[in-house]
Amino acid sequence: RVTENSITLAVVHASFAPISLAFFTVLTMLTSRKNYQPPSLMLPPESNKIGRLSIFTSTLIYVQLVLGAIVRHTTQYLVVHVLIAILVSMHIVLLVRRVFSEYSSFTNFINLSMIMGTIIILQMTLGIGSWYSEFQLGERLSIPLRTAITSGHQFLGIFLFMNSLIFSFEVIRHTGAGETDSSELKIPDSARAQSTT
Repeated sequence: RVTENSITLAVVHASFAPISLAFFTVLTMLTSRKNYQPPSLMLPPESNKIGRLSIFTSTLIYVQLVLGAIVRHTTQYLVVHVLIAILVSMHIVLLVRRVFSEYSSFTNFINLSMIMGTIIILQMTLGIGSWYSEFQLGERLSIPLRTAITSGHQFLGIFLFMNSLIFSFEVIRHTGAGETDSSELKIPDSARAQSTT
């Protein structure tokens, strides 16, 4: 990417970054002490709509990040990027609405959905700013200011993706997916030592 100054490699590099973040986010969640403790509240097994919605929303956000990388480096597919942004916003609104109407007793769901709702408002604002600065004002704005706007837009998109993944993980935890019998659960010695201190 650096030595060849390749636009194709730039898009691949930007598209692979959220995957790396997703891997380390899930790894952190799986190896945390919290994961070895059963949730205080459990969702009934038939409550799978919120899980499907959160996973689909995470997928849409990732597609949007890839499209954002393409737009940033090639200025192509802007219309598709805007359409997917609208879809992402609609899904997050649906997610927040469902959490507050059906899962208000789940504190983690409430907190994460509020964070995602706040991020999407900021993200849409910066998205409009990025479009205006890149395609309307152009060279009339200083390069550092244009870079700050577009980079802030990209950073919020990745932060939104991370929070969406954490939300999906929390839903899986509270539905008992992959639940292991407590007698067979092996807690790492380091986690056991920390929990007793």
